[in-house]
Amino acid sequence: MLNTVQGNPYLKNSESSKEETSGEKKIPRGEPSWRVLSPKLRSIGEIHFNRELAPSGKESVIASNYLSYTPDISGDFYDEIDKALRSGLKFVLCLIDVYSDAEYIEELKKLVVFCKDRKIDIINFEFEPILAKAKKKCKIANFLPQSTPNIVKPMPSIFSTPETHDHLRRLNAGALIIAGEFDNCCIRSSIIGIKEGTEYFEFDGEEFGAVEYGYSVYTQKKLIKNYDPTSPTLHSMEHERLYKFSSI
Repeated sequence: MLNTVQGNPYLKNSESSKEETSGEKKIPRGEPSWRVLSPKLRSIGEIHFNRELAPSGKESVIASNYLSYTPDISGDFYDEIDKALRSGLKFVLCLIDVYSDAEYIEELKKLVVFCKDRKIDIINFEFEPILAKAKKKCKIANFLPQSTPNIVKPMPSIFSTPETHDHLRRLNAGALIIAGEFDNCCIRSSIIGIKEGTEYFEFDGEEFGAVEYGYSVYTQKKLIKNYDPTSPTLHSMEHERLYKFSSI
């Protein structure tokens, strides 16, 4: 298991990075998120989600291959993706913070093969604080095509770096297949975002997810891993463009 702070992949204690103001905790907001050139540890609140990358921001991507297609979430995950592909919907597979192994990785290998066979583009994401301290090796990297982009994100959401927007803009997709780890943090923020009043907002503030950029999201519980069973999971995420399939 990764060394986390209360189930969060951030590696510095949040209490030490907060300021006290009139008896209330003030959450500091630092520099806007940007490309990670060299992974390093950051204090909680040292960066915030770059508003130029937020939905409607001048550097943000918007799903441009959008089709009004609704899959049957009671159907098989792979069968429903094939149906969507035949309808003309274009997908990108986003693999987020895959540091585990064993049975979970075997399920992701099947997903990678499925996408490769259908020429679905793949993007692999890693999280800066994990790379900076834990030096964990991404367990899925050896099974990906050599041309697969590897993006290091400074915040939990995959949309916190302009590299994601650049790649998705080029790939012109309307739907994302999302698989990976930390469903209560990195997965949640990448799918539906983090808002005030929800878990983890105190760390770096508001973040934005795929559905807010117009993407449909396809996923299944066997493709998502969490380290904190007491925190909200995939089951608690709801949005009209989030499709959680019952079987795979």
